Amino acid sequence: MKTVEIPFSRSREDQVNLGLSGGYITIKPDNEIVFQFDTQEQYQKYLELKNKKGGATYGIS
Repeated sequence: MKTVEIPFSRSREDQVNLGLSGGYITIKPDNEIVFQFDTQEQYQKYLELKNKKGGATYGIS
């Protein structure tokens, strides 16, 4: 199974969506920081959450 990697985002909302979708932050051997997903389904869930309109409230301060 091939993992999906996308560039790291400093956005709090993106990081919350990452966690909700099952993804995580990884530091690669070259010290590049990325968002990583173990499956394409996790990545699709991340995109769905990211593209939701109206702005969700996550209860995180």
